[in-house]
Amino acid sequence: MRMSVGVLAGIVTIAMGAVVAARAPVGSAAAVQDLISEMTSKQLQAIAAADPDVPNRFVAAMLVPGVQLLVVGAETTAPAFIQQQITARQFSEAYSSLHQAAVPATKLFIQDMGANGLGADGEVDIMYEQGTRQTIFDDDPKRQHLSRDQYNQRLAKADASYAAMVTLLTEAARNLSKTE
Repeated sequence: MRMSVGVLAGIVTIAMGAVVAARAPVGSAAAVQDLISEMTSKQLQAIAAADPDVPNRFVAAMLVPGVQLLVVGAETTAPAFIQQQITARQFSEAYSSLHQAAVPATKLFIQDMGANGLGADGEVDIMYEQGTRQTIFDDDPKRQHLSRDQYNQRLAKADASYAAMVTLLTEAARNLSKTE
């Protein structure tokens, strides 16, 4: 049986679509690029902000240009101290303080290798929830005893949380010029 080129191309397109659909969408990539652009334009190595939606919760990031973006979000046992550091624009110190004074059950820490969004470009990214529960995003669900669907669901949820934290930090960085 001979297939026409059009039918064969249609089958290949459907198969490629199925492969792409099997992977969770990566939405944090654009948000990360916005944050990096804002941080670079203001010559910031770190940024931190209070979460306006959750009392005593803060988000902070540390950028290693061309290498990684480290982002942490958590409620803290020292909100006044961290807010004081943010007000004084001591963002690196606020980043460190948030790690140290985080309420473990609320802590989310992301290591975005390549600083390009979770699961992007074949990079290995790592998420720590509640301080210790680790998920490695390397497109290998079997390594973590997950099905492809479970892996994609975990990636999608992590990506949404990460994008939200990064967006909050981008707004904080943008607002720096408005207060000077």
